This record gives sequence, C-alpha cells and structure tokens, in this order.
Amino acid sequence: MEIIDTIEHELTGFIAKRAQVDYPLKPDTDLLEEGILDSLMMMDLVAHLESQHHVSLGDRDLSPRHFRTVSCLAALVAQKQDSLNH
Repeated sequence: MEIIDTIEHELTGFIAKRAQVDYPLKPDTDLLEEGILDSLMMMDLVAHLESQHHVSLGDRDLSPRHFRTVSCLAALVAQKQDSLNH
C-alpha cells in the first residue's frame, strides 16, 4: 500500500494547488461533488498523470468513477504501473 500512499500524497498536492483549494484536501474528498474537477482541470490531471507517473490513460480510464476521489485516481495509477511492470 505504500506506493498508493505516495501517489495519493503527490496527487493531493497537485490537485489542491491547481484547483486552488483553500481547505485540506483528503484522499476521500469527492472531487466531482465538491466541484474541484471541471473538464479543463480533468485534462490537466490526465496530462499530469501520464507525464509524472508514466502511465497511459485510455477512453475507458476516463470514467467518473476513476476521478471521483484522489484514492480512486491513485488506485488507477498503481494498477496501470503494475500492468507495465508485468
């Protein structure tokens, strides 16, 4: 689980900074319900995930269920990285 914690920490900081969130962002904060992720922020986030975490996201990965929380995103990134290593 350590890799997921590392990814969560990095993504929490990135999202909070880019979206200018002025309260502590938690891994289980609902990014969609809170209005933190809009379409532009989502595209920035996809580009960040692909460049920073060296994963490739396809159309199936762009589902709201993957972008609902930082925890969901971290799990997706970890799964993609694991697939690359096997």
